[in-house]
Amino acid sequence: QRGIDARALLESPLIGEGFGRLERDTIDALVATPCTELVQMAALTERIRVIRDLKQYLVSVSTTGKIAQAQLDNDD
Repeated sequence: QRGIDARALLESPLIGEGFGRLERDTIDALVATPCTELVQMAALTERIRVIRDLKQYLVSVSTTGKIAQAQLDNDD
């Protein structure tokens, strides 16, 4: 069930738009940050990493669910 739920989230236009907007806005803020503001740059870089990690986690759960379902189908 988790794989199906993760896949549904990844296929949701609203979620996709949200991930894209968060990442774009954060990258824009990072580019606009003066290079002397190291703490702010580090925080923005960390935010980008968290956004990407969350998306990758959903992809991983979705893929694992597909593999598990295929194994169940083969056992039948």
